[in-house]
Amino acid sequence: MIMKSFISLSFILFILLFNCNTRAISRRGSYMKYDKSATLFSDEGELLQVVYAQNAASRGSSIVSAPCKEGDLFLFSLPLSTTQSTSGSQTRLLDRRSIDNVAKIHDQVWVAFSGLAGDGRSILKQARNFAVEFNLKYGFFPSASTIASHIGEVQHAVTLSGDRRPYGIQVLTIGYDDLQKSFCVHLSEPSGEVSSWNAVAIGKDSRRYIQRMEQLLGDDMKYRPKKDIVSFFQEVLTPIGISSSSDNNEETVVDMDNNGDISNNCMIYCFHHNKETNKIEMRCFSTVTEFVDSMK
Repeated sequence: MIMKSFISLSFILFILLFNCNTRAISRRGSYMKYDKSATLFSDEGELLQVVYAQNAASRGSSIVSAPCKEGDLFLFSLPLSTTQSTSGSQTRLLDRRSIDNVAKIHDQVWVAFSGLAGDGRSILKQARNFAVEFNLKYGFFPSASTIASHIGEVQHAVTLSGDRRPYGIQVLTIGYDDLQKSFCVHLSEPSGEVSSWNAVAIGKDSRRYIQRMEQLLGDDMKYRPKKDIVSFFQEVLTPIGISSSSDNNEETVVDMDNNGDISNNCMIYCFHHNKETNKIEMRCFSTVTEFVDSMK
């Protein structure tokens, strides 16, 4: 009797486990039906190839952007060796200046991107061609918002064709708003969505950096003076290096020196609007020390 009860219970457990595995396999099979093309929506209403492209962009080097009180705009670029998980490795012999993810479209517009470098160069080439054609047609170069919209259209166009894949990059388009008398930054996503930001971050751990900047700047957007901009970015980045974890549950490491300061592996880009020439001038500092010395 006991043996029969045991066999019956074992059979019931086997049936339950078999049904669970069958449903799981069915869900995976149903999910995978939609990830072969950028034009097919999944049951959840997602374009899976666009989701994968967003994931690729989120694995790129982190770029954090914020203005200072004097009006200049700063970008802090963290190399992959800095934002990489502890399970990865990358040589420190790399010359970071050879990685060009910040570039000029024309004298009044710059772009920065994070994600697949080849995709970034392709978008950069198309944006420059668009600016030249626009100038030939209208007699002046397009604004930052116009170029950002064009980049968004290019990124969206590939999601409508089954023979192409989405661009695995996030793009920041930087310009100067003459009406607001301040810099404007537009973010273009792999889906083609374009949005404007006062301070923003792209690449790895960008969501946490944005949340941290929201806490530090407050509702009234109290920007730091230029002399304190390094300490501001250190406050933004430090919590990630000490106790936070990345989206894939791996520890994220931000290099700090012995005094807890941002590592000299960070590159700093300073954008200044020249009122006389109406051009955006950019200075690049390959180390934090180089930037601090320039302030003396």
